[in-house]
Parts: sequence; structure tokens; C-alpha cells
Amino acid sequence: MVKLKTWLRMPGIPYGTRTDTNRDTPYKELPVAGIDGELVPAPPFIQRLLQLHPQAVADHLSETERAQACALAALCERHLYFVTVCIRYCIPSNYNAYKPLPLD
Repeated sequence: MVKLKTWLRMPGIPYGTRTDTNRDTPYKELPVAGIDGELVPAPPFIQRLLQLHPQAVADHLSETERAQACALAALCERHLYFVTVCIRYCIPSNYNAYKPLPLD
């Protein structure tokens, strides 16, 4: 969800959030984004649609800068994610600090 919000914040696309169930969503997946009147499930599909959006994030980047951004995203998603999970859940003092969010 953080990645999705970041993809929306970077180009300044307005968005809202709410807590809900996945009953009425395509493919029964969460999160879902409403983009141009269409419900789009799963962050990878949402990111692809956002790249085609008129306010796309990477429009101003050169080909080299796009490649570097792609490499950095891959590093974060494939490697640093596990470090974050380990820090979050494997250290008892960090795990005990977790408090669930209240429902809307």
C-alpha cells in the first residue's frame, strides 16, 4: 500500500483511502485503485496504468535515468524488503510496538 500511495503522490494525482472488504473488487484482490472510472486490482497493474497516465512520473527522465530508477526499484522490492521484514518482525521490541489500525 505504501508503494501505491507513493506512485500516486509523486505526480500529484489525488487519491483517497478506506478500509473495506474485497467482495466487490475485480479478482477479489486488495488494494484496488479507481483510475479513470475503472477499478484496477493489484499494485503491478495499477503502476502500469499510472505510467500511461498524463501525469506520469517518469516523463521527464532520460533513458539512462529510467534504467537507474528501474534498478533501484528492483533492489528495494527484491532485496531490501526482506531486511525490512526481518527488522520489523524478528526483533521482539519492534514486533511488540505494532498496533493494528482501527477500521473506518
